[in-house]
Amino acid sequence: MKTGVLLVNLGTPRSFSKKDVKLFLREFLLDPLVIDIPYFFRWILVNCIIIPNRLTDVSGKYERIWTPLGSPLDVHSKELEKKFNLLRPNLVTKLAMRYGENSIEKKIAEFDSEEFEKVIVVPLFPHICEATTGAVENEVLRVGAKFQNIKFELIKGFCDHDGFIHPFVEITKAMKINKKLDFLVFSFHGMPEKSVLHQGIDYREECLRTAQALRNQLGWPAERMLVSFQSRLGKANWTKPYTNDALLELLRIGIKRVVVIAPSFVADCLETLEELDLELRKQFIDSGGESFKLIPSLNSSDAWVEGLGRIVDGRLGV
Repeated sequence: MKTGVLLVNLGTPRSFSKKDVKLFLREFLLDPLVIDIPYFFRWILVNCIIIPNRLTDVSGKYERIWTPLGSPLDVHSKELEKKFNLLRPNLVTKLAMRYGENSIEKKIAEFDSEEFEKVIVVPLFPHICEATTGAVENEVLRVGAKFQNIKFELIKGFCDHDGFIHPFVEITKAMKINKKLDFLVFSFHGMPEKSVLHQGIDYREECLRTAQALRNQLGWPAERMLVSFQSRLGKANWTKPYTNDALLELLRIGIKRVVVIAPSFVADCLETLEELDLELRKQFIDSGGESFKLIPSLNSSDAWVEGLGRIVDGRLGV
């Protein structure tokens, strides 16, 4: 059986121009799994409130992290695709984005034209939730109905799989952090409280499992770490504690050296490079902090390529 692998990440604008960012935000935010309100009200919220009020700010944030090769998320994801194909030459691996260019439909059409009979879909989101894993699953089901010659298998989450945990441990150890001086802050992507359950799976619980697995392998003292959540949107209640509030609370009790790790993201992106490493770093240092270290994401590190191989092998029965 001719088998392919489809890696799927969230997506990114074509450029940091307002035009391209607007197109990306519109597609992303109009997905009912991202903003769960009736379409009429969602359309008004996105097109009449969010985009007009946030477009300049979001475009500027993308500009601050843009590289000569393009969006960091896109660059790292393409390098992961390239290295994974070298690691597993018996499989053909393609990269798709849920939103923006290189759509899931486009890549599945390529598999179909090459007469693949089976495609293993790997959403590159460690923790299962509606807005990420669910959005990919829905799109695969929609598109898959057009390509009925292909059998699709979805790998849903890998929050405590050693193929995911071990590479993060290796990257963290390479930073030479000090367990006696530094305080470890886990910053996961936030989720509206009403959306933490997806098909009976608790998103918050999966995040806690990741933090526990990383703490165990790092040998980190439980009293010198905390779990927090970032990237909330709007005024609704999201998973708490919020990372920005948690950092200020650490300063209040005299902790001025932090190491921040963001295991929701397997590739550095707007949330890690701008929100954490620029915005929250500045807030922490300006408020009296002495040291703020961000652990790089997995990106296309050799350990992650190998670990992802083990995750896929588990589905193949290898």
